[in-house]
Parts: sequence; C-alpha cells; structure tokens
Amino acid sequence: MDYRLYTKKVHIPAPLLSTSSFEKWHPPSPGWIKINIDAAIIKGMGTGLGWVARDCEGKVLVARV
Repeated sequence: MDYRLYTKKVHIPAPLLSTSSFEKWHPPSPGWIKINIDAAIIKGMGTGLGWVARDCEGKVLVARV
C-alpha cells in the first residue's frame, strides 16, 4: 500500500506502458525469501533503484532504495 501511494506521487504517466506488474504480488514457497527489484532512468531527472525482500507471508524483511 505504501509503495502504491509513493508511485502515484512520483510516477510520470506513460499511456503506452502497462502497470499490471504492480497490481499483484505472489509470495514465495514456505522457507524461501522473494526479492523484487526495480530501477528507473528518467532523462533530466536521474536514476533510481529499489528492492524489497519478503517472506512467504508477505512480511517485509528488508527494503532499500
């Protein structure tokens, strides 16, 4: 939920791009940790990189930007 609120504030609309990957997260199998990574390069604004590690229950273990 925090991520969605953040992306709504900083996202520059691009009508040809799909945002379906932001809609649903699928947890890893029990005993595993899933790491999701995203990066962006916006001409004239800079670059960004972020990642989050979550367990099979969706609990955030570590996140960095």
